[in-house]
Amino acid sequence: MKHRIRKISCIIAAIICVIGTTVTARADTINFNVTWPGDPYSYEVKKADSEQNFYVTTTSHYLSGFFFAQSQQIDDGSIISNQIGQHFYTKADTVSRRSVGTYARHADGNKYYQLVTSSSRIGMNVKGRYTP
Repeated sequence: MKHRIRKISCIIAAIICVIGTTVTARADTINFNVTWPGDPYSYEVKKADSEQNFYVTTTSHYLSGFFFAQSQQIDDGSIISNQIGQHFYTKADTVSRRSVGTYARHADGNKYYQLVTSSSRIGMNVKGRYTP
């Protein structure tokens, strides 16, 4: 009987180890649609991890020029990232481009962040995905 209980305990422990190692980290991502200067902010999204990078993937744009973005914590505006930029050469395009930025100060997880954007062109519209 003791041998059977040990065997079952070992099997349960092995299953828990396998399940525990297959769980991956999940980061919240939102779609954004910003126009500078009229609507330069994304919706807020909760940062799901303590990674000190944020990710912006642009999926389409209207107008050529430079697009700039920073990730900023809602509660403490001084927690902001370094600025990332993308240069769009054509007037309108649907090419996907990914940029990675880093935070200038420690960015805590489980806090809300927003994407703050600007552009070299008035009326530039950019759509994409943002992960704080």
